[in-house]
Amino acid sequence: MVSTTTNVSCPCCVFLKDDLFLPPLVAKKGEELQAEEGSTIETGVGVPSPTEALKCIQDYAQQVQEQKGLTPQSPAILLVDTHNHAHLRRERHDAYVMPTGKSQSSSAVFVVSLTLAVEPADWEDALQYAATCSTSSSSVTEDSEQSTPLQMADRTLMGLGIHPWYLSEQVQASDNDWRQRLETLIQEHPSCVVGEIGLCKMAKCARSHPEGKARGFEFQREVLQEQLTLATKYRRPVSIHCVQQHGVFLDMLKEITMQAKAEPEKPPSSFVPPTMAMHSFTGTAHHVKALLQWEATLFGEGPNDSKKKKKKKTNNQQQKDEENHAINNQPRPPLLYFGFSHIVNYDMCTSDKARRQGREAIRAVPLDRLLAESDVHHPQDVPAGTAGAIAYLASALELPIPQVAEITARNGLDFLQSHLGRPN
Repeated sequence: MVSTTTNVSCPCCVFLKDDLFLPPLVAKKGEELQAEEGSTIETGVGVPSPTEALKCIQDYAQQVQEQKGLTPQSPAILLVDTHNHAHLRRERHDAYVMPTGKSQSSSAVFVVSLTLAVEPADWEDALQYAATCSTSSSSVTEDSEQSTPLQMADRTLMGLGIHPWYLSEQVQASDNDWRQRLETLIQEHPSCVVGEIGLCKMAKCARSHPEGKARGFEFQREVLQEQLTLATKYRRPVSIHCVQQHGVFLDMLKEITMQAKAEPEKPPSSFVPPTMAMHSFTGTAHHVKALLQWEATLFGEGPNDSKKKKKKKTNNQQQKDEENHAINNQPRPPLLYFGFSHIVNYDMCTSDKARRQGREAIRAVPLDRLLAESDVHHPQDVPAGTAGAIAYLASALELPIPQVAEITARNGLDFLQSHLGRPN
């Protein structure tokens, strides 16, 4: 558990408090994860349905709980969903509704989730949703008439940002009023992530911009850059939507590298947010490799960077910390993460070519950078949506579902807590 000295008064930032219980993983980070007996769904047999995957995880967690003599208050497995919009409370998705008589919730499974606002109009809703989840202590079942968000996410964080689909005329005409408001909210909520933000070639507001399509996409980049700047300034994780714009996004990142090289007295990490998650990643394995190569180059780890290059001395504490990491041969924590969801990366990708490219992209991502995302729009869809993402990853990697649940849980906590320090 990561401790912090931040004085937290708002209920939606309860995640920062020291009394947050996070169950231990079967294996710590860096150790080989082995699936215990009880994983009822084998690998290599296609992608199980989200509800089948959730049942598999629940059964596995229950067996671990019994084998280790854990109490019901000590969950055996953790699910971490790093991207959803559950605060919108839209219509449920049929694929994530458990069969009659089956419950979404289980005392053996603990859920942490991140709900992300997409425009200024729903920022307060996201904050209120996270606050409600964080202060509630009741547990209900799938069929309860008094359903609360807690049953779907035992701990909920929120993110605030402007999605490229929602760059409305109001945002364009407000002359940075949105930016001032977003900055104020980020300052007031120390656990707030920046997102969902990004670039999208399909966004209608860019394609139908009154000054032409070129200006519309230029404005997309400007708004993204402003939000990345805020995330960098306040050291917040970022969730990035990028559809058919991976080359453009990579060009923006390369500009950051040029800025870092122009100011060598500053550590490279001071030019970027602490972590960036590529949401429901739809790029190819080539894009994965290109993005990882950019990250390596930023931190002086590229093939053309001399390993014998002397580090310049500075009084900056952040630079000293990075030097200590190098001296102690400690691996640098990831900057880029890659999230995958069942609904976008599997359910909406129906062609054989798209699914093959998706599997290849997953296999190109190092295991310690994979994230599971539900990307759902209703609180009760969070568990099965997350389990569906885990099942999709497990199928592509040919690994047991419980093992991938543990891998993505550790990665998810690293991503969400990157601005506080890494979990032990």
